[in-house]
Amino acid sequence: MISNSENTGTKSKIYPIIQTAATVYVKKIVLFSRNDLTHLYGGISKHMKDDSIEIIHLAYNSRDKDILVNEYNAENVINYHDEIALLLKNEKPDPELIQHIDYLIIEQTNNRFCLNSAIQSDRTFAGMDYDEILLLMQVYYKFWLNLILDKKFSLLLHEPVAHFSLQIASVICSKYGAEYLTQIQVFGENDFNWIFVDAGNGSAVEMPALLSGSAELDTESKKKVDTYLANFRKDFALLLPEIASKYKSPSETGAFRFFVKITKTVLKHFVQKKFKKQKYFLQHEHIESYGENNRLNLSEKLKNQWDAYFHFKYDEFDPGKKYLFYPMHTEPEAVVLYWGDGLYKNQIKLIENIAAQLPPEYFLYVKYHPVIKDERNFSDFKRLKAVPNIKVIKPDTPGKQIVYNSCGVVTINGTAGFEGVLLNKPVFVFGNSFYDLSDRVIKIKSIRDLREKIYQNTNKTFKDDKTLLCFVKAFLEISHTGYIAYFSNFRDLLKIKHDTNIEVVSREMYRYLSYDSQD
Repeated sequence: MISNSENTGTKSKIYPIIQTAATVYVKKIVLFSRNDLTHLYGGISKHMKDDSIEIIHLAYNSRDKDILVNEYNAENVINYHDEIALLLKNEKPDPELIQHIDYLIIEQTNNRFCLNSAIQSDRTFAGMDYDEILLLMQVYYKFWLNLILDKKFSLLLHEPVAHFSLQIASVICSKYGAEYLTQIQVFGENDFNWIFVDAGNGSAVEMPALLSGSAELDTESKKKVDTYLANFRKDFALLLPEIASKYKSPSETGAFRFFVKITKTVLKHFVQKKFKKQKYFLQHEHIESYGENNRLNLSEKLKNQWDAYFHFKYDEFDPGKKYLFYPMHTEPEAVVLYWGDGLYKNQIKLIENIAAQLPPEYFLYVKYHPVIKDERNFSDFKRLKAVPNIKVIKPDTPGKQIVYNSCGVVTINGTAGFEGVLLNKPVFVFGNSFYDLSDRVIKIKSIRDLREKIYQNTNKTFKDDKTLLCFVKAFLEISHTGYIAYFSNFRDLLKIKHDTNIEVVSREMYRYLSYDSQD
């Protein structure tokens, strides 16, 4: 690793001024493997054999490293967990470094974040000691700084930014001129398609250049776009029902499954209890499981599940009413936290505020994401149902159907917003998304601006005009073939053939890298 020894002009400490290094970087790619992504990236590295591409594997822990080495014959593998643990051993509080990190975050996120807002957006920091968090931030900063100085990579590929350890990676990549990208699954022309987005804010990295070019469509392009829109609009079935069927609402699971769930909750509680007595920053590998699973105590969890099963009833979907649609995001996830600028993680309060801004006789239809593992707190739904113009719709109601009959979509940045664009609805977006550049999208910078924007746009009627067709044409051009949502057991549910799929995804990645090198 490279030591921090470059001069920045600070008073006493010496931290590097990071300069754009486009002339230094070659096509060195860091594939950051964690959990099932290990199989995606391990497989990709076997097919990306090219003298112009150097792949550096970053394995989250020893288990991921063993998979990469033993199953995919990966070379040049760095163990992230071990590197972090090594840095932590000798790390001391450094107020000047913390100040430097704060300024760097503000600068590279264009004032979207500072250090403390970044802390609040990291779900794993909840309940941790502030001094320990700052120490861990120093270590994350040093790790990514050392890695980019040492390896001089031009592309980092991993999950969306969902923790500070990834946000600081995004910040440093931005400062150095490297890309930190993530792949997201989208509705395209094939069974499975995906696009590259900026891991820090969710924007489609290939879209701006295409939309800035010619706005004309030739006959072949128009036919392709028309076919895509027709296929999208003819099917209103629930997206990926194979996955959604696993996670039924509490009242639909049946008594036996309900009591099985209660039993699992109790067992899980006692298994995880052993982590409570351990210091966070010395137990890096357990930070995520600890932070996510200890928000409620056991009695609160059990009461929540009991109330949700016996005392909650969803509202019926009535397409004939005047309404806007808010699709609830799963929590805590990157789209709510970092892609939402850290401002909207309290979705219940946000929904109440949205409903308060609607015109008279308008409802706000709210639907929780069908692909979830845990239900929300019963008290959350109780709060929503207490608002007269909020309707909580069953999770297995097809979202596209709700969008189609709506007067518009209000979202932080979910895919329902993209569906709204394709169905010619006004889409009010609070966060950052891959479809931001559509003229159907109305960006909302503050909840106080929402009322005016809604009153101005809910009666608008969009048609398949030139701007929509050009947007869809650009979207199809940046859409890559293959399945990349390697998490949970979704691959098995969707019967994805791993080896065949990896060949396709690798070819598409190579196409992107080759095009990028020509620019």
